[in-house]
Amino acid sequence: MQEFPLVFFTVLAQAVAASFIFLQYLRVISVSYQFLINKKQLTNIFIILLILLGISGAVALTHLGTPLRAPNVLLGLTHLSAMSIEIITISIFGAMLFSLIFLERLNINNVIKIIINVIATIFAFAQIIAISNVYYLDTVYLWNSEWTLINFISSGFISGSLLIALIIKIVTNQEDSRKFFNKLWSVIFIISMAVNTGYLMHFFTQLVIENIILPQWIKLFLFIKMMLIVCAFTWIIRSAVQIKTVSLILVTLLVFSAELLGRAVFYELITFNHL
Repeated sequence: MQEFPLVFFTVLAQAVAASFIFLQYLRVISVSYQFLINKKQLTNIFIILLILLGISGAVALTHLGTPLRAPNVLLGLTHLSAMSIEIITISIFGAMLFSLIFLERLNINNVIKIIINVIATIFAFAQIIAISNVYYLDTVYLWNSEWTLINFISSGFISGSLLIALIIKIVTNQEDSRKFFNKLWSVIFIISMAVNTGYLMHFFTQLVIENIILPQWIKLFLFIKMMLIVCAFTWIIRSAVQIKTVSLILVTLLVFSAELLGRAVFYELITFNHL
């Protein structure tokens, strides 16, 4: 599948952005959950998120025929190209992450650090939306609906809720955040099932209207995606009293696999425009 770099990039980049948002929220309510992250641990979490963001970007570059021409996309800003806005948004978010690492390393605590945290959070949200906006194309009718934005946002927060929990557990080896994540995962799971069910109803209605017969492998991918999410969240919620690192890694991989399958199907839908 030639779009695999974009499949991987969009899923991972949005998960990183959502992870950062969850981290910021957890830091705000940390007193309620008796959970604290010291400066060294916080710096390490930022570094991991920045590395993952960099990996997603590097993979995306492999999709370009001539990666060195990637800066030319910035010229699209003159007419507000969705792809150019996506690149700028991700770049600013990455720059803010790097700035926070720099400030944490220097042990600087002032209004500038607060402002950068706010800007980084805003651009984390903007990154998730900017990536999805690239795919609002009139020429691809199976993409051109509000479900594209809903699915991309949902995907980011589903995988991000597990990714940040895993990173925090690895870096801090603390269990006190479990109460926060238990509630979060339950809410995320319910929302995920609602979004997936709503989208599938809309999707199959479109197929009937357009008289499109869906290949069996796409139906299988969609079914596997749903089952992986159900199994992953059922496993993690039921065993949340004592979450082992290995279990959290496996559950995170299951959910990422599910989202990669879903995104692969999404990219494949462009082929139906030529039928």
